Amino acid sequence: MSAKPEGTCRLCAKDGPLTFEHIPPRSAGNSDPLKGYSLGAAYRQAAGNRERYVSEQKGAGRHSLCAACNTLCSARRYVAEMAKWVTIFNDAIDASLPGLRGRGSDDPAMFTLGLENVYPGRLARQMVVQLLAINEPLLGDDHQHLRDFVIDESVH
Repeated sequence: MSAKPEGTCRLCAKDGPLTFEHIPPRSAGNSDPLKGYSLGAAYRQAAGNRERYVSEQKGAGRHSLCAACNTLCSARRYVAEMAKWVTIFNDAIDASLPGLRGRGSDDPAMFTLGLENVYPGRLARQMVVQLLAINEPLLGDDHQHLRDFVIDESVH
C-alpha cells in the first residue's frame, strides 16, 4: 500500500499526510472516471487539438485535506448538504426541461425548487472548503477568515 501524499492541509494549515478530496463531492455526482485537462489544454482540446490530460479514475479532485479536516466536513454534514442541493437542482431540471432531460413544463425558464429541510450555511461552508482545496495553501494563509468560516460554525 502506498503512503498518502504529504503537504499542507488547505483547511487547518498543518503539514502531514493528505486525503483525496473529491471536488465536487462524490455524492454530488463526481464519481466517474474523467480526463483532467489544464485550462489552456481544455480550450485547445475543444478547438480540435490533441492535448495531454491526467486520467482521474475516481472523479475530479486532489490530495488537499488532512484526515481530521476531511472527517470534520463529513461530520458536520457539509458534503451531504451539497449532495442534497445537487439532487434538488437535478430534479428541478428533469421536471422543467422535457426536451433535454425528463418531463414537465415546455418553458425552460420556469423553474420550481422544493427547498425544505435545507441548510444554506452548510452548503456555503462546503463551497468554501472546495475553494480552499483546489488552491494552494497560500489562499487560506492570505484569507484566514475563509478557514475560520469552515472550522468555526459560529463565524458568519
